[in-house]
Amino acid sequence: MDFIKFKDKIYTTQDLKEILQELEITQGDTLLVHTESFRFGIPLLPKAIFNQTLCQTLIESCGKRGNVILPTFTYSFCQNEPFDLLHSKSKVGNLGDSLLQLGGKRTSCPIFSCAVFGDLKEKLRDCKEVLGKESIFDKLLTQNGKILTFGNQYVGYTFIHYLESLANVPYRFDKTFSGIFIDEKGEKMHRSVIYRVRHLGRKSELDYKKIAHFLLDLEILKVLKFGGGEIGIMESQKVAKAVLEVLAKDCEYFLA
Repeated sequence: MDFIKFKDKIYTTQDLKEILQELEITQGDTLLVHTESFRFGIPLLPKAIFNQTLCQTLIESCGKRGNVILPTFTYSFCQNEPFDLLHSKSKVGNLGDSLLQLGGKRTSCPIFSCAVFGDLKEKLRDCKEVLGKESIFDKLLTQNGKILTFGNQYVGYTFIHYLESLANVPYRFDKTFSGIFIDEKGEKMHRSVIYRVRHLGRKSELDYKKIAHFLLDLEILKVLKFGGGEIGIMESQKVAKAVLEVLAKDCEYFLA
């Protein structure tokens, strides 16, 4: 199926599958996918069909025993808004909505929720922390899931913020956010979550290009071109080991 056009070349869904295979995505993988798919080129399908086709291609690449995770971040409690599991709109694009329409389930985090499709969708759903030991990122690490930067190798490093939490970096601190959580049945309840936030009054922002090149140099991050963009892949446990070793020596190493 024709998928995108970049300059004078047409790229098909089969071309995409072959790139994913070359990146060693295999049956049974758990993938956390951060997307800037507009970088690939001009979509040759209507938006809704394009999104569903992209999700279906990722699902097929992981197979029946695999899992696909897409951010549906809302930042609801940070903005004093209720979080409705079924109806709160994602602030990071609508690709996650397409995954939910294909049968995925949304995690319960009122700040960094994700759509999950696959065998683990029930196990991964309950997230009591945003970036801590009971977050989606901790569950990803336990599964040695892979992180896919889909379109731009410099975007999609929320997992590093989780590692900053594990390293207890001094430029972040635990803050409790509370609000109204509305479950799948429409029932409302008061809920609180811990989110390790940045100290705004000091140097605390990550340099994502530095992180990407650090991981590229160690051959942890592998990147291939697709159309006008890039697809990168990295194993979460290898990322965690390398980054935590650096943070233990110099907690500000990756800061901008």
